[in-house]
Amino acid sequence: MGFSFSAQPAFLYQSSSGYIFSLRIPKDLKALVGKTEFRYSLRTGALRAARFRARSIASFIQ
Repeated sequence: MGFSFSAQPAFLYQSSSGYIFSLRIPKDLKALVGKTEFRYSLRTGALRAARFRARSIASFIQ
């Protein structure tokens, strides 16, 4: 039994213009929030800065 850690969090994606934070909203909260996901540009092309920003946003949302 082993663990596998990815280089970047599951809610962090790279696009051609930089990194994007994307987190799906649970079905029971979609009507309340009015969206299916939170999606924000992290305004950086640096992975280290993107990880920090994405984790900060994720902890705030959760």
